[in-house]
Amino acid sequence: MTGLNNILVSAVGSNTLHSNCQRAAQGDDPSFVRVLLLRGRMVGAVLIGETELEETFENLILDQLDLTGLGPALLDPDIELDHVFD
Repeated sequence: MTGLNNILVSAVGSNTLHSNCQRAAQGDDPSFVRVLLLRGRMVGAVLIGETELEETFENLILDQLDLTGLGPALLDPDIELDHVFD
């Protein structure tokens, strides 16, 4: 994935992580996304490629919303998270 955007979004001072989810896509628009959750709240994310999730994930980290019920659905490419958390 050389030549792609690489973005790391993180909350400062995070402790032990309780869960993480990841997705990778290949083809015309290769990308990789990993989300780090602590007690159901997003504390970090790694985004490689054109994911269009940067601003949404940054807001989820800053707002500290409880995402416990979503889990892997956070990374479902068919769900437009920017519309869900607008």
